[in-house]
Amino acid sequence: MTKLKELEVNFKHADYQLGETGEKNTLETLREYWGDGVNKFTNKFSPFDFYKKDENGQLTHLWELKTRRCNIDTYPTLCFGLSKKLYVDELIKNTTQKPKVYIIWLLEMKDNPKKRIHYIWRYKKKRENTHYTIGDISNAKRNQVLKRAVFVKTNKLKPILQYITTHQRILSA
Repeated sequence: MTKLKELEVNFKHADYQLGETGEKNTLETLREYWGDGVNKFTNKFSPFDFYKKDENGQLTHLWELKTRRCNIDTYPTLCFGLSKKLYVDELIKNTTQKPKVYIIWLLEMKDNPKKRIHYIWRYKKKRENTHYTIGDISNAKRNQVLKRAVFVKTNKLKPILQYITTHQRILSA
């Protein structure tokens, strides 16, 4: 195995580990603030990672976790797949379910890899252009669009503890 291939394999393993530990830690954090009713989807093809339902089985909350190795100020935006936004828009439009939808970025700080911070952002369709834009993730070298994405302004993300402190009254609703 070449050195380059070995490095690539090591990075993929490290990314997998970050994602796995990130999901476990995030589930614990969500349960701490939103209660024991928060669960992880078991289907790996589910559009979101975590959910909460009310006593009637209606979805009340959806969370998607993105793990990244960067500081909050490294990029002006962070993104998630457009398919998640479209899924939620259709769910709300075509069913009685109106869940609150959150995207969480677990950032492993570049300047301190042992430090990981959850940042949270609540999706609301009406926030397009003020909180987020829709665009392409592309490979400039190949002049190829890889996928469509939602780009959220990093100045709209809040550390989860700060978000919870300022939104305490609506978390359990």
